[in-house]
Amino acid sequence: REQFLKLKHDGTLPFGQVPLLEVGGKDKIPQTNAILRYLSKLGGLMPEDPILAAKVDAALDAEADAMMGPLVVSYTTRFGIDLNEQQKGKACEAINAEVMPRHLSNLEKLLSSSPTGWIAGTENPSAADFSWACML
Repeated sequence: REQFLKLKHDGTLPFGQVPLLEVGGKDKIPQTNAILRYLSKLGGLMPEDPILAAKVDAALDAEADAMMGPLVVSYTTRFGIDLNEQQKGKACEAINAEVMPRHLSNLEKLLSSSPTGWIAGTENPSAADFSWACML
């Protein structure tokens, strides 16, 4: 924690949070999905086809939407929200009963309509597949 706070306060972390990927000792790439996109491009996993690339981006955005509620409830003060334990419990119930089932249903639709079995219909796994796999 002490090392994190030092990096946060000395400006090493552009947005004051992790993750951060340092490239070549000079370039910094913050944010999970930006790092995933960068690594996907390096690894040849980002589609050249703009439609498939947009589908990957859409699936990444859908994962971010799905996880927003749980993140806010887990890290309330980071988002400037003060919830007591009862409010957190109520929010978790709604997330579990309504929000996550809706998002997971959308994910299931993407997978069932994919001709390749990958979330965005890409020939190989994409940043979206890695992101969703980590969160699930």
